[in-house]
Amino acid sequence: GAARTDRFYTLTFETPQVRRLDLAFVQFLPNPKRDPPETIQDLVARANHFLLTSQLDYLNVETVSCVGSVRYLNSIRTASSEPVRTLMVVRVWYDRLAPRNTCPSVLAALAEQRERTDRDVDTIGNLYKG
Repeated sequence: GAARTDRFYTLTFETPQVRRLDLAFVQFLPNPKRDPPETIQDLVARANHFLLTSQLDYLNVETVSCVGSVRYLNSIRTASSEPVRTLMVVRVWYDRLAPRNTCPSVLAALAEQRERTDRDVDTIGNLYKG
């Protein structure tokens, strides 16, 4: 801030503390066993419910379009001779070091969602084989 004396200003500068960040994400895939198929609105509602009940301190939520095989969900670039399919995914970014995100209940909710995502990837991958 600036403080004024008789004729001069005194300026005080503070260097902000840099906080460490350990960026991570959790994903929500459409339920491959649901009939009729889940819509993007359903998927967003499921992600919203997770955020509300898990108390995860999140940074950002985005939709990701996975083109090709669900196997490529975590790839940066893919090239495939497989039939083109598109899968919409909701991805939630968070800081693992945020105090609330180190609570056992939040860690358990994240682990449970990751297990569900892994199962859904396997199921979707098997549904669209050959």
